[in-house]
Amino acid sequence: MHELSVRSLIGACAAALVLAFISPAALPLSLIILAVPIIIVLLYTWAGPAPALLYGLGTLAVTGFLFGIPACCAAMVAFVIPPAVTLSLISGRKGYLKCMAASVLCQTVMLILALAVLWLSIGVNLVDALMDQLARFMKAFPSPVSDQLMIQFGQRGLFSTAAGALDFTKGYLTNAERPLVIDMYCSILSEGLKAALPANILSSGIYTGILECALPYWIFARRGDLRGEGRIPVSEWRMPHNAAIGLPACMLAANIMYRSGLDSGYAAYLAVRQLFLILLDVQAVGAVNRLLKKSGSSRTRRMVLTVLLLLFAEFAMHIIGAVSLYIGSKGLLTEFIRKRTNNDNNDGEDQ
Repeated sequence: MHELSVRSLIGACAAALVLAFISPAALPLSLIILAVPIIIVLLYTWAGPAPALLYGLGTLAVTGFLFGIPACCAAMVAFVIPPAVTLSLISGRKGYLKCMAASVLCQTVMLILALAVLWLSIGVNLVDALMDQLARFMKAFPSPVSDQLMIQFGQRGLFSTAAGALDFTKGYLTNAERPLVIDMYCSILSEGLKAALPANILSSGIYTGILECALPYWIFARRGDLRGEGRIPVSEWRMPHNAAIGLPACMLAANIMYRSGLDSGYAAYLAVRQLFLILLDVQAVGAVNRLLKKSGSSRTRRMVLTVLLLLFAEFAMHIIGAVSLYIGSKGLLTEFIRKRTNNDNNDGEDQ
C-alpha cells in the first residue's frame, strides 16, 4: 500500500485546492474529455482519498459559486459520482474489463443525466443557453471586431439563405444589421451543435471513462499494488469483431435515415460515426503500442508518441485502426480467411 509522508500529503491537498480553484478553466474541454473526474482518480491513486475528496468538494463549491446550485448538482453527477464508482470497483478487484465497461457506461450515463438536470433547472436546453450567452457577448463586443468576423462569414456564404438583402461587400454593418446577423450566426451554430451534441456526449463520456479506469490500473500495477492485478497492457488492446461489423452497419442505417429526411437521422449518424471512430482509435492505440514495443521503445516513449499521434494525427490513427481491425494479424478478415483455410484443409484431409 502506497503511503505519503505528512509533508507530501499536505502538498497534495494544497495542489488539490489550487486545481479546484482553476477547474472552471477546463469546462471548454468538456465536449472532448472531462478533466475533473480524471484529476480525481489521479489524486486518489497518487495521494489517497483526502486530496481527491478535497478536490472534488472544492470543484463543486467553485462551480456552485460561479454558476449556481443547479450547475453544482450537475457537476456532482457528471464529475464526482463516476470516478467514485470506478475507484470502488477497482478497489474491489472486480476485473479489468468489467471495471472498464462499468466506468465507460457510468460516465456516459451520468453525463447525460447531468445535462438533463441542467435542462430541467434552467428550462431550456444547454445549447440554447450557451448560444444566448454567446449572442449577448458578441453584441457587447466592440463593433469593428464583431463586424469583421460576421462579414467574413457572410462573404463565404454562411448567411446566403437567411441574410436576404444584406450587403457584406461594403465592409461594415449598420446598428440595425449587426444584432440581426449575430442572431443568424448563433442560430446556424446552434443547429450544428444540437446535431453534434449526442456524438460529443458519447465521445466525452467514453474517452473519460476509459482513462478513469486505465490510469489508476496503470499506476497501481507499476507500484505493485494488488489493485492493479489483471490489468491488460495497452499493447494488447483490441476491439471485438462484433463491433467491427455492427457499428458500420448501424452507421449505414443511420445514414439512410438521414438521407430519407428524418429529423433525427443526421444526429444519429454523427453519434454512430463517432462510436466507430472511437473504436478505431482504441484499436490504433493497441496497434501502435505493439509496433513500438517490438521495436524496443521504452514505455515512456510509447506513451508520448501515442498521445502525440492522437492529438495531431487523428486521421492517420483512424487508418491504422481500420487496417489493424480488418486486415491485421488478428483482424476480422484475416481471421475469417484463416478459418476458411483451416476448414478447407480439414475437409481435404477427411477426403
